[in-house]
Amino acid sequence: MVMEYATVGIGVNTVAPGVVYTPLHRNTPKDVMESLLPKGRPSMVKDIADAVMYLTDAATVTGHILCIDCGARFAVEKRLAPRASRASVRDPALNSRRI
Repeated sequence: MVMEYATVGIGVNTVAPGVVYTPLHRNTPKDVMESLLPKGRPSMVKDIADAVMYLTDAATVTGHILCIDCGARFAVEKRLAPRASRASVRDPALNSRRI
């Protein structure tokens, strides 16, 4: 789709929101929200609207997924990653190869 519409000057992008503070979350304890999100707060509706507005003006941006999730995606990946793979990133001896 990106390639098809790029030829006529249309950008194709996606906004992928994470937790957005709405009345639905009114009863969620603040410390629970803060512990799940690296930035310590959920996104607000304005954050999502700002991302959409950015993309309407970004003439050269196409084919992107803009995650508006206060870093939650990375927090989940870190919790799910096996310990061995995390260790190899930190330990150069485990991560070195001769070319």
